[in-house]
Amino acid sequence: MTYPSRLRLPKARLPELVERHFGLRLRPEAQRDGYRSTAVPMAGREGRFLLKVRDAADREAAGRGCRTAKLLARHGVPTASPVPVKGRPAHVAVEAGHVFTLFEYVDGETFAPEDLTEWREAGRTLARMHGIPAPRAPAPSLAARSLLRDAKESLRGLRERGRTPERILNALEDARRETAETLPPEEHLVLVHGDFRGQNLLFDGSRVRAVLDLDEAGPGEASMDLAYALVFFQAVYRVGPPTPDRTGAFLEGYAGAGPSSPPVPDRLPDRVRGALVRGLALWCGIRAGQENAPAAVDRWIASYLPLLERPESILPGP
Repeated sequence: MTYPSRLRLPKARLPELVERHFGLRLRPEAQRDGYRSTAVPMAGREGRFLLKVRDAADREAAGRGCRTAKLLARHGVPTASPVPVKGRPAHVAVEAGHVFTLFEYVDGETFAPEDLTEWREAGRTLARMHGIPAPRAPAPSLAARSLLRDAKESLRGLRERGRTPERILNALEDARRETAETLPPEEHLVLVHGDFRGQNLLFDGSRVRAVLDLDEAGPGEASMDLAYALVFFQAVYRVGPPTPDRTGAFLEGYAGAGPSSPPVPDRLPDRVRGALVRGLALWCGIRAGQENAPAAVDRWIASYLPLLERPESILPGP
């Protein structure tokens, strides 16, 4: 999957820009373009770092990611440490329509979907994150009702654009409405990741080395964050949803993280359905936003769409 670069400046300007804003003399390496940001590894005498480049509209999300990284570190959850802007307490630099943040580079291995130990350790790490009280700083709500309202708006926008098959939009809207009608009262809000997938973790053997991409983190309901992680944890690495043995290992780690672990919700399939609506609406948006969207996106959608009718099929039995 390829995305457009967020870096619209010549890469040769980055050493001067980083030295001016962050006080470090670094040289850029090969960049990686993602859905919302471009990552540029940089190295110098002070070590290795990762420069993240976003559009100017994402300034608040960038700052939220840095604040969340510091909060996780205080609670012993491994992550990448943000570098402060020179002479200021902030971690976000803005220049020429770009938003820049710099993090200490974390070496690690990418997620191995066949390794149940990594699923278990990822579940334990998410539970530790959910044991942290919701931050007080302003942030979009990641409570279930808010996420479903956002999904409703996304589906309306997709319908207006006319590039998504009606049968898919109808299936997603029916599932969204059914989930919204069966939601229990709002849970106590905790710190949630918002996009806790294998792609956003680094491992060292069976140990989680770092939790990354915290721009969507904020106050939310643990059960919806857990459901989203279960459904989409192996997305991108494998086509199709996870099997019950994998989600079972994740839930085992989540439940065994310690006394502060939030309980696994009783009606987890309902939460899984809501998470599916959110994730599939995002994929449909990626598909609609590109003239020549990769065939992989259609395969992702086709393989996950049937779960709307049977969300319990990815979960372990009683």
